[in-house]
Amino acid sequence: MNRSANAVDTTDRISPARASYLKDTGINYVGRYLSGYWPVTLTELDSILAAGLHFIPIFERSGSDENAEYVTEIGYFTSVQGTKDALYAIEKVDRLGLPRATIIYFAVDFDVYDYEVDSNIIPYFNVLKTALSQNSDYQAGIYASRSACKKVTNAGHTVASYVCDMSNSMNASNKMIFGDSGTLQPVVSIANTVEHGSMTVAFKIDDTGNLQVDLQVELLLAY
Repeated sequence: MNRSANAVDTTDRISPARASYLKDTGINYVGRYLSGYWPVTLTELDSILAAGLHFIPIFERSGSDENAEYVTEIGYFTSVQGTKDALYAIEKVDRLGLPRATIIYFAVDFDVYDYEVDSNIIPYFNVLKTALSQNSDYQAGIYASRSACKKVTNAGHTVASYVCDMSNSMNASNKMIFGDSGTLQPVVSIANTVEHGSMTVAFKIDDTGNLQVDLQVELLLAY
């Protein structure tokens, strides 16, 4: 699949050379993780910004993070965990000195079913949003399948969505046309292109920095 793209997210470190390469190839936005195995560092952030790139913060526990072993299970997503994740994310974003209105994309990085979104994911984001707003000016975004993104956004708990990697193979993404503004759609792996890193190309962020979906491409993907 060969589509125009201007954003990536990755678990790999962003060195000055990699940041420059990404910029030279037309990438303008880089998503990196805030904690766990692959936490973004201040040095990386400096490299990203020095290359003229913008940073997308993604929150997903891993490694030695509390309850990280359950992060791809529906039982992880409780109201109690929503509060914990909001406070932990605030701590991590504060450390980076990001602007107070920054959108943090909280991951639901597995094939979640609609009934699970209703029973667990929506209550999780409801509490998470409240904890964010009570303790910071940061805003909640969601990194998940199209269906989960749409349901949580429609419930009023997130301000933007990032449809997660390989979501076309997810049950919750099949045949879901998600053309609302505020949505970023990953579409192409470039794992063998950029220093053999595990990156995902995404597309279309407008000039004001808002994440937008290209409806024409989404229609092609939503088969």
